[in-house]
Amino acid sequence: MRTVLGSVLFLFAARGLAASESKPDSRIGREVSIPRHLQDDEEFSIPLVDLLNYGKKLFMANLD
Repeated sequence: MRTVLGSVLFLFAARGLAASESKPDSRIGREVSIPRHLQDDEEFSIPLVDLLNYGKKLFMANLD
């Protein structure tokens, strides 16, 4: 019984691995709304108007 259960689990794992490898162009984690993010501490060196406009773009970004 233990061998059968191990075989079944192995087959499910192999099937999941094969399925994940067949979709290399996954949309998960892909960002297209904001092409460039601020670097660390960059918010202190840009004019306030530009920072507010950038924040507005972040807030209004389409996160499909």
